[in-house]
Amino acid sequence: MKKNILVIILLSSFMIYACSDDSGSSNDPFDDNVSFTVSGHTEGAYAGYGEVVVFSSSGFTSWGLDSYDIPDDTYFLSIEAFDGMDVINGTGTYSIGGVDEADFFAFFSQTNSDIFYESVSGTFTLTTLNANRAAGTFQFDASGWDSESQDNVTINIRNGEFDVRIYEGEQ
Repeated sequence: MKKNILVIILLSSFMIYACSDDSGSSNDPFDDNVSFTVSGHTEGAYAGYGEVVVFSSSGFTSWGLDSYDIPDDTYFLSIEAFDGMDVINGTGTYSIGGVDEADFFAFFSQTNSDIFYESVSGTFTLTTLNANRAAGTFQFDASGWDSESQDNVTINIRNGEFDVRIYEGEQ
């Protein structure tokens, strides 16, 4: 299922790439970049494709930054504002934390691990926000359950940077 979703996103990205753009900005889907480092229970530097998806349905709007690496498929990162347009007032710094406890909620997972890390605390800063692009920085601490050790484990995501296109949809 995950690979089907990635194929759909990749095909959509190439369709968007084929469209002309008179604004002078790049249409290359691989110019939509996200990078960050992870320390703690797992460690590493990550860089991949990213996008902001704004989705509205029945008066509810979600605004989310999603990132994954193509074609390696080693991680997935998502930073979501479930009350998107009510939370985001333009550029500035927003809080990351647990669901319903902060402006944004974040999670991180690696494809070679069954640990799903959920945000505890952090910040999400929008330095650029317009109808087409979002850019900024992020950092957060997260925890997850390690079924092998039967213990709660933590990670720190730092040096997060993104510069991505915004896609909007409605249902």
